[in-house]
Amino acid sequence: MTVAVVLITAMAGGEIARYAGPYLVIIVAALVGSYFALQRRPEYTVWRSLGFVVAMTALAVVATGAASVVAAAALSKVGIEAGAHYLLVPIACGIAWVGPDWPEVGAWLGGLVKRRIERRVDGSGQ
Repeated sequence: MTVAVVLITAMAGGEIARYAGPYLVIIVAALVGSYFALQRRPEYTVWRSLGFVVAMTALAVVATGAASVVAAAALSKVGIEAGAHYLLVPIACGIAWVGPDWPEVGAWLGGLVKRRIERRVDGSGQ
């Protein structure tokens, strides 16, 4: 992210770079992730592929900030201190990499949460 901020500072100034730098990093990571997701869809045409990459990159731009804050908080609860800004790249890449398979990921996470709740309820004697 530092490299992105330095490059943008040289071109546009420090105040803009402070806000644009993280988004540039997210966009590049999302492009890499969407490339890997696109490899699972060889039947796509060029235009559909372009639309897919744009959509996955937009999803990553919208969701990465909140997801990195939540992930940093979760990691700190288990003793791993990682700032949210360090998680931007892996989270943006992961969001785009999963691509349209989010319903399956959501179902898996829902099942995980359900099992955890059931264990707590059964363990408390209720």
